[in-house]
Amino acid sequence: MEKSTIGFDQHLSHEFDIDEPEVMDALESSLPWIGLVVVSFNRLENLLDQAICEAFSDRSDSVGLLVIHSMQFGAKVELYRRLSDDLHMLIGRQAVTYEGLIDDLKKAANLRNLVVHANWGSTDAEGFTFTKVKVTSRGMVQEYHQLTQDSLLEVSRSIDVTRSQLDLYIEERMAVIHDR
Repeated sequence: MEKSTIGFDQHLSHEFDIDEPEVMDALESSLPWIGLVVVSFNRLENLLDQAICEAFSDRSDSVGLLVIHSMQFGAKVELYRRLSDDLHMLIGRQAVTYEGLIDDLKKAANLRNLVVHANWGSTDAEGFTFTKVKVTSRGMVQEYHQLTQDSLLEVSRSIDVTRSQLDLYIEERMAVIHDR
């Protein structure tokens, strides 16, 4: 995904005209792919919810649901990391499929946030969309990402890969627990 920045100059502004036909075409062609990113992330979050509930009890999800009720995704990831690290300490080894999982879950959240919280009204004809103001040691810059069909599909696939990684870890985790 391409990224560009422009210096912040007194007012948050975007030099794009959403009423231009090319801009509307870029937006309209991206809409289904934005939805695909949302669906992929929702599937990932649902699997994480199930994994947390299972970590508390394999008999009922109620305790896990009480714990994660109203939790944001990042807090759920941190809770699952602590639960998993505790299990690894008890069994004396880390599951192979756990390697990099927590970082990938955080990356999936960042990608989803980039798409969902983008200022879609600032999209230009090439698909560059304002995503955030970044404060650097050299001052503030406005950051834009090229959110095209291809890059949105790449984001969705990345989230799906993380979901598959989490699914594999859940299977390995359950095997370790039940073989103990």
